[in-house]
Amino acid sequence: MDIDLISPDQWTKGIPHGQFEWLRNEAPVFWHESDDPAVPGFWALTRHADVQAASRDVDRYSSERGGVFLNVQSDEERDMFRSIIETDRPGHTRLRRLVNRGFTPRALIEFEASYRRAVRTVLADVIARGTFDWVTEVATMLPAFAISELLGVPVEDRPQVTAWTNTISGANDPEFAAEPDAPLQAAIALYSYATELADQRRSDPRDDIVTSLITEVDDDALGAHEFEVFVLALAVAGNETTRTAMSQGMLALLDQPEQMQLLRTSDGLAATAADEMIRWSTPPPATSTCTASPSVRTIRSRSTTCPRTTTRRSSPTRTASTSPVPPTRTCRSGAEVHTTASVRTWHGSRSPSCSRSC
Repeated sequence: MDIDLISPDQWTKGIPHGQFEWLRNEAPVFWHESDDPAVPGFWALTRHADVQAASRDVDRYSSERGGVFLNVQSDEERDMFRSIIETDRPGHTRLRRLVNRGFTPRALIEFEASYRRAVRTVLADVIARGTFDWVTEVATMLPAFAISELLGVPVEDRPQVTAWTNTISGANDPEFAAEPDAPLQAAIALYSYATELADQRRSDPRDDIVTSLITEVDDDALGAHEFEVFVLALAVAGNETTRTAMSQGMLALLDQPEQMQLLRTSDGLAATAADEMIRWSTPPPATSTCTASPSVRTIRSRSTTCPRTTTRRSSPTRTASTSPVPPTRTCRSGAEVHTTASVRTWHGSRSPSCSRSC
């Protein structure tokens, strides 16, 4: 079977389940060639157990060294917008602790009440009109409201914040990124907006999440740059992933009306429907990380250079034994030399044997 998990054309037709099924059964650790200079070749992991095991092995795999995006980024680009998802311990642990501090039970209860009102308002509006676009008028509106509400973004600024996040996440979509530098310019604009938001809270503290994140407790808080990239990550990832899950979930129900009817008539299914839609759609379908451990070396190299690594977590035992051997890079870390292989995990391909995204 011809395997191509990179080309956007493969995904416009829907999730390529046939390719994922073949990979899980025949080549669960697969060396994926690439003709795209922006996306180097990589190992693709497609079995849930392998992805889960590698994702939990923080001693052998790094989100910080190579980043988590599939396209090539320079060290400068990664450092400029490095968020919590692109850090390793102990920095990652510290950021999680600080971010969690803002999401107290009381803050979430207040947010839930506000969000429920927003959902009822949006749905009542589109139902009254009878015909509407689910993606733009529901799946886009609700995540944008949620993130803006969490950050205390004024109502009049929310359309602009949503437009910036669309441009950043739609870097390869001419509808959102008409110019090559449009995503970078949108990221800079959103970063600057976050700076203004933080400055406002420092001069006029409120009983909200933003104030909690930037106020020192035990001599620690999110610094200026840390807060700005947190806003970037929350706005972009929260908007894109939630919108995609809601859109793919609705499409699946429309494509399979018997499932729609089952959801409407069966008690208890609504409680797990959102989890199932996330499992089914699994946004984003792939993430990337860097492997760097002598125990998973595939070949030895005397090279001392370490170009950009676009990788994602692999199962150590499978990586060591899989053929053919891919190109590797050797990076020096102190006195220890690590061989780095490109590895990527793919999600979103369903399998009867998986209880979560595969």
